[in-house]
Amino acid sequence: MPTSELCRAGRSRARHLALSASVALALSGCLAVGESGLDAELERIRAIRGFAVVSASPEKAVLAARGRRVIVEPAPGSCIARDSIEVSSSLAFLIISDCVIEHAAALLPVTSDAIEIELPPAFPGVITVSVSGAPMDDDEGGGSEAVGNLRAYLETVEGKAQLGRGGDATMVEIEETRIVGDTLYVLVRDRSEDASPLLAPAFWRAFVEVNGRMVMATVSGFRDRPVGSEAMLRKLAAQVSALRAANGLDRFEAVAGELPAALPPDRENERATRIAPYLSPMVEPAPRKRRAKTVTAEVKAPSPPAAPASVDTGSAQAPKNAPAALRRPSGA
Repeated sequence: MPTSELCRAGRSRARHLALSASVALALSGCLAVGESGLDAELERIRAIRGFAVVSASPEKAVLAARGRRVIVEPAPGSCIARDSIEVSSSLAFLIISDCVIEHAAALLPVTSDAIEIELPPAFPGVITVSVSGAPMDDDEGGGSEAVGNLRAYLETVEGKAQLGRGGDATMVEIEETRIVGDTLYVLVRDRSEDASPLLAPAFWRAFVEVNGRMVMATVSGFRDRPVGSEAMLRKLAAQVSALRAANGLDRFEAVAGELPAALPPDRENERATRIAPYLSPMVEPAPRKRRAKTVTAEVKAPSPPAAPASVDTGSAQAPKNAPAALRRPSGA
C-alpha cells in the first residue's frame, strides 16, 4: 500500500469497471527524481496508457493508473510489504501488513522464498490493495448510484465468481454488505481451499473510487489464525480512511471505530504461520452485462458497528453495468 505523487497527463474515459487486487502508483506528467530525457518521456507514455510505480517505500506508494495518480498509505501500525508491488496492463497490486512482520522479514536473507514469523497479537492478518484503470461506473465520480450498481453486480453469478479467490461462484457466499458514503464493504466467504490455502475463508473487500480509478482493498486473517469479522472490518475501514486522506478525499468513520489493543488468540498453540508468495496469474475478464433501469438501495452502516446478526443481501436487481474487466492476482 504505497503512496505516490503524480501530475495529470491525459484522461482515459473507460466504459467498463475494473476491480483489482493490486495497488499501483501513479505517474502521468511529472519527472521523478533521477529521470531525464527519453526515459522520462517513455514513462509518461506508459503511465497514460497503463500502470507504473512512481515511488515506493514502506510508508507510501505513488502509482500511475492510466493517466491518474493514486496514492496508497498504510494505516497507522501497518507497512507496505517489501517487493509486493506488481503492475500489469490492467491493474496495480500491493500487500500491506503489520510493521512488526515487515521489520522481521527485512532481516531475513534475500533467498528466503517462505518465512516463518510470529504474528502480532493486535491484528494477525494482511491487507491487499488493487488499483484498476477505470472508474467504478461508466462515468467518473462514484457516488451512491455507482455503488448500488456495483453491489447489484457482485450479487450475480459472475460477480460472485470475481469476488471469490478461486473464480468458482458456487463456492462463494456474500454474508453481509455495508455502504458507507461512497464505499462498498462486502463480507465474503469462499469455501474453495485450493485458491489460497494460507488465508482464512472469510474476508472483507472494500470498493471505492479514487481520482477516477476503482480501488479494491481486502482484509483477511490466516486459516490457522482467523480474525473476527468486526475486527477485520474496523481494520479495513481504517485503511480506507488512510487511502482517502492520502488522496485528499473526505473520510467516513461510520465503520471505523477503535481496533482493540490486543485480540485474544484463537489458538494458543498456533502463534505462528507461514507467509509465502501470494501472487499468481490474473483472472480473466468477466462478460459485460446490459444496463438495467433499477439500482439497489443504499444500506446505511451503524456507528459504531454491531456484530453482524444476519446476512444483508439487499436487492437482487440486475446491475446497471457489469464490469468488462474484473481482474486481480488469483487467490488475493
